[in-house]
Amino acid sequence: MTGLKHVDTPYVAVIDGDYTYNPADVIKALKIMEDYDEVIVVRGNRKNIPLLNRFGNWVITKTFNLLFGTRLKDVLSGFYVLRTDEVKGVNFEAKGFSIEVAISAYLASHSKRIGEVIGDYRARKGESKLKKVHGFKILFDTILLAAKYNPVFLIFVVGSVLLLPGLAILSYVALDYLAYRVFHFVLAFIGFSLFNVGLISLLLSVLALYLKRMEYRLNEKIEGLMRDV
Repeated sequence: MTGLKHVDTPYVAVIDGDYTYNPADVIKALKIMEDYDEVIVVRGNRKNIPLLNRFGNWVITKTFNLLFGTRLKDVLSGFYVLRTDEVKGVNFEAKGFSIEVAISAYLASHSKRIGEVIGDYRARKGESKLKKVHGFKILFDTILLAAKYNPVFLIFVVGSVLLLPGLAILSYVALDYLAYRVFHFVLAFIGFSLFNVGLISLLLSVLALYLKRMEYRLNEKIEGLMRDV
């Protein structure tokens, strides 16, 4: 965080110091850096990542892609190259092992220009500081970041959860009526209300996501025009 605040070169590379990444892969990232604000060096040799960590990385990356409308393969990679002037606006609300998602969330919400290249991933030297509990913290921070950068989508996603209890209550009412001809008016009203609110929230969350993606594309077009002027 301190380095990113003080660096004054056009680009800055961040790389874990545990021997897992090959510094030579920075050349691959720099070759496409002109088109992006961040280029992530995806860990190519996955066998050197513990199985549980691989699963956690997959869950967090999929969650990030859903919340921010990206198609990244490895948002938690500890090796990435950044355009210095773009990353200066990051406030670093998320710290510790969540720093990667904090940077990518900021850039995904402002420019959407995040690229990836496949790099080498070697066996670690020394003991890892990453604990299993850190995975839950990163996932939680990802959701908090989404609440900041795309709050409407997250609010409606939470509201759509009401679909499940509404559907469960309506199913119970329907089965009880079919089996015993007993109709629960109050439960039916509650279930119908929950189901409707959940369904509307789900549809609005999809709409909010597409509106946000439209905003990304418009911003990208505007920035492209400004660079051409």
